[in-house]
Amino acid sequence: MKRIRVSHHARRDLDKIWHYIANDAKSADIADRVIDSIVAHFAFLARQPEAGRSREDMGSQIRSWNKPE
Repeated sequence: MKRIRVSHHARRDLDKIWHYIANDAKSADIADRVIDSIVAHFAFLARQPEAGRSREDMGSQIRSWNKPE
């Protein structure tokens, strides 16, 4: 498995997402669960770096996927 490295900018974005959700939902617990879910996807992507579909229209080596409902 590849090593997971979260950049300073990504950490700042996660903090902003947490604050937005905590304020909007008036719940730190909900914000925690959302951030935990996002971070859990980092491990999945480290194990499966080719997951999703290629998005050459957005740039080289960019991939995306839709979360199942």
